[in-house]
Amino acid sequence: MTDHRQPAGQPIGGQFAGTNRPESFVRLGSDMLSDDEYNATGTFLYPPRARSFEQHVKFWANVPVSDGILDNVRYGYEEWKIRWHNATINSFRYEWQTSNRIKPGRITDKEQAALDAACEAESDRLDGVHPPAISSLNTRTIARVGMMVWNRTTLAEADQDRVLELKVDVGVERSAREVFERFAIGNILDSFSEPNIEVLRSLNHLRREQMEIGQSTIAQLGG
Repeated sequence: MTDHRQPAGQPIGGQFAGTNRPESFVRLGSDMLSDDEYNATGTFLYPPRARSFEQHVKFWANVPVSDGILDNVRYGYEEWKIRWHNATINSFRYEWQTSNRIKPGRITDKEQAALDAACEAESDRLDGVHPPAISSLNTRTIARVGMMVWNRTTLAEADQDRVLELKVDVGVERSAREVFERFAIGNILDSFSEPNIEVLRSLNHLRREQMEIGQSTIAQLGG
């Protein structure tokens, strides 16, 4: 065997020269952490990537949610519900008049009373699909469950299904899937933010609208 020695006469002459060896690969990622340590790295708005069913559920069952976010969620849902309710009732009203062959502007008092009663019954039905508001007693649970469902997609398919079927208490026992759908979480995700962020988004939206109006006006004048 030949020793790798430094050339004679150099300050470190006679010593064994260092031999380049590939360094051992050390993974310093999330797999080095327990579930509790891993979950502690995330927040409600910036959650850790779901790596197991147990870790994912534990995180969303315990992560703190600020009052500001909860206020936004309640407000965002109520605003969405009003828009959805009004659009659905308007569509129902039109279909009722069409199916009863009522011409616009020529409805009788009797027909108007029947239409009003039908719309009221439809409105009650819609409130059963999506409640008018989210109770303050259930907002935190609904917010957590909504995000738990939304962020489940990195789990195995079987575990994603387990998340959807979890039972939660929101005044009555419902599955996570039912909570997500009943409170239209997919339609109000922009409301899952701190109030100051929501204000900035609204201002940016207004700026974009003003720019579009300005560009449209310029185009019309140019034409």
